[in-house]
Amino acid sequence: MRKTSTWSKLGEEIDPRHDPLLDSISLEDAIERDIGERGTPAREEFEAQLKVELLGAEIKKIRKQKDMTQTDLGKKVGVTKYQISRIEADTTHVNMQTIIKVLNALGKELAFNII
Repeated sequence: MRKTSTWSKLGEEIDPRHDPLLDSISLEDAIERDIGERGTPAREEFEAQLKVELLGAEIKKIRKQKDMTQTDLGKKVGVTKYQISRIEADTTHVNMQTIIKVLNALGKELAFNII
């Protein structure tokens, strides 16, 4: 049987077969550790940004389900293919009217929940 050695890092014994980067952690715990707990300003900003990014991904998914190109959708909305590409990639700096027009062109509506 092969003997494995241990080495010390800041005074604690570490098993060289154990990679701490591979430790299991839940997504919620990772977000709380790296972003902040629910209710904190940093966490609220993170979650709002995430929702905005999901909106762009959802627009892309619906467009593809309808077998439309970005050019097709842009023509229906009155914008360029480039603008549709930007909306799908990042809706952060997009006019809300444009998003509503895009969703209407896809036969969808935007609903808001105020909590």
